[in-house]
Amino acid sequence: MDIAEEVKENEIISSEAEANEALIQMRKYNLNHLVILSDKKLKGMITKSDILQFIQLYSELH
Repeated sequence: MDIAEEVKENEIISSEAEANEALIQMRKYNLNHLVILSDKKLKGMITKSDILQFIQLYSELH
């Protein structure tokens, strides 16, 4: 199965994208997660809560 064909384009983000780009895309399309692809290969998934937890941890440490 080719994951790039099974997932909608707006649910995919490049592994090179910044976290803020992911948040913007999630908000624009009202999504809670994105599939991370590199060269049409699945690299992972990121959720809105993953990013928000990272931001909270980062702000507590700095």
